[in-house]
Amino acid sequence: MLAKGPLEPRVHNLPRRRKASDHTVRKISETTVKEASTPRIASSESCCTIEPDESYLQELVPNLFVSLVDEEGYDQIKDVSGEPFTHFVRISSRFRKNISQNVIEHTVDDNGAQVLHLIVPRDTGDDGQTILIPPQLLTARDFLSQAMPRHYHLLPVPVECPAVRILITTSNKRAADAISVAACYLAFESGETTHTVLECINEEEDILGTWRGVVSRDGIDVVEHITRL
Repeated sequence: MLAKGPLEPRVHNLPRRRKASDHTVRKISETTVKEASTPRIASSESCCTIEPDESYLQELVPNLFVSLVDEEGYDQIKDVSGEPFTHFVRISSRFRKNISQNVIEHTVDDNGAQVLHLIVPRDTGDDGQTILIPPQLLTARDFLSQAMPRHYHLLPVPVECPAVRILITTSNKRAADAISVAACYLAFESGETTHTVLECINEEEDILGTWRGVVSRDGIDVVEHITRL
């Protein structure tokens, strides 16, 4: 069971975010954030298309980002620094005829970035619980842990560490999927509970409302189970 008492949101083991002036967070109005939580109706031929100003690119901790994207645009996202991403976790519902849903693909794109593609059912409903199945969530956790192990969160970052910038994208406006992957990784690396990690995210005022409070208690239980495997 989850603890019912208050939790300290700023635990020392979690990576610290940079000050707001250094963030690469896109600033949008509260009205726009509320509109982002309303799924659009997609045609039978394609999934929801996210307009360029609706990606809600968000840095959760240094060099770990989440974003909403369309099916083809996941590798076109850059933050305001212009630096490319080296690793992608791409959650989408587009699959080829010979590929079914709930599949895991690991590829390298034309720019040399590592891409973990998690294929999920086409479902724009979001009940606060990730649609990813346990093997997909576990694979994503390990993929991120290998890309950015714990020592990357030390300040300063050891000079021998290669540059790593991670982007987790979801194409069907299911923010809970992207946040579940990020929380699973951060809890695994920090040794904290998923609940504590999500408290840290939810209480950061400069994190867009699109990404805060999107995982339900049942969803937290699912992620916590995978975190501890």
